[in-house]
Amino acid sequence: MKVAYILSRYPVLTETFIKVELQTILGDGIDLRVYPLRGAQDTAWVIDSQPDGGIGDRVRRFGFSFSARNLGAMLAEAFASPRLFAGGTKLFLKASPGGFLGVAKALFILPKACRIVRDIRRWAPDHVHAHFANLPATVAAFTGHLLGISCSYTSHAFDIYGRDEASLKQLTEVVDFVATISERNRAFYGSVVSPEAAAKVQIVHCGVDLQSFAAVGPGDGPLVSVGRLVPKKGFRYLVEAIAELANRGIAARCKIIGEGEQRQELADLISHHNLDDQIELAGPQPPEVVREALAQSAAFVLPCVEAADGDVDGIPVSLMEAMAMEKVVLTTDISGIAELVTDGEDGLLVKQRNSIALADALAPLLTGEFDAARIGQRARVEVAAEFDCRTNARRLVSFMQDPATDGKGEGR
Repeated sequence: MKVAYILSRYPVLTETFIKVELQTILGDGIDLRVYPLRGAQDTAWVIDSQPDGGIGDRVRRFGFSFSARNLGAMLAEAFASPRLFAGGTKLFLKASPGGFLGVAKALFILPKACRIVRDIRRWAPDHVHAHFANLPATVAAFTGHLLGISCSYTSHAFDIYGRDEASLKQLTEVVDFVATISERNRAFYGSVVSPEAAAKVQIVHCGVDLQSFAAVGPGDGPLVSVGRLVPKKGFRYLVEAIAELANRGIAARCKIIGEGEQRQELADLISHHNLDDQIELAGPQPPEVVREALAQSAAFVLPCVEAADGDVDGIPVSLMEAMAMEKVVLTTDISGIAELVTDGEDGLLVKQRNSIALADALAPLLTGEFDAARIGQRARVEVAAEFDCRTNARRLVSFMQDPATDGKGEGR
């Protein structure tokens, strides 16, 4: 089987789940090509040295969208079959996230999409798949329309909640199936698309590589948090919770790994609370450094929130990684997180935007009044049962081979 993947970028430091998915599929003997729509990420230096199992050799890049070769590809597609191209372009615009900016982005990427179509046509894959229900998924649908091959996409969170419903309906109508990461997401589709389209939506969890994140149990190092420094991760509430603990006479050390737009804001907040000796903004780090920090950590904290612009995490993979290492995870009960973490059984949940509740939950952890080892052991069992990346990658492939399967190779 041959599968073309459409991605916004590859590789991406915060999207290790996609890399492991591709590695699993390639390792199972499926031929791959990967088509990023955009250039390298500004944190590419962190991951350039990381082995990717040969995925990098299968990446096809076509540069600036309005290059002469990309524009030539668009003209060639238009002249080869004007009616088919016109229908595909109409689909492309209707299935792209709406609004003036969305249409502008779609028109900008269209020449590169045509170049991708021509490359895929020569390669003749069996299926085209995309990650995220935005432009990558639109390009996958456009490709499927022009080439007459099956297509699909994986949706996560903001890519469906943060867009207009009309374009999401159009996109979902024209693909062969949708893989989404949580039951909450599937229920959302059921509320906005037709029953026929909703029937195409299947749960395929993001997953964690259990071999890379070995069980170690609680450590004696600082609390650890990992993620982009953006509002939806809720890091300001973590800083405020540690300040509250300090007021109670409980000293907590914390390492926050990641980079993003809120770095200066968080640095200022840390200084305001005189926590510079307790909280480290460690910046972006390669995977082996993240794993080592997790291994030493006392617990993992990620107080996710629904951001003002609607951005929200689905089920953060960093939570799965920490749970796989038998760490207590402390997070919030939003989005699909409660499908991973059961409060008091395999982790701890608090309400979002509540630094006092966060401090209340952290206090017994830090003072040794909490059975962290027991919770951590249950956490790994939960991840192994439902969130193993290789099992879920193979489930995705089964849908690519036959969208009517149940994900286990059996017809529905």
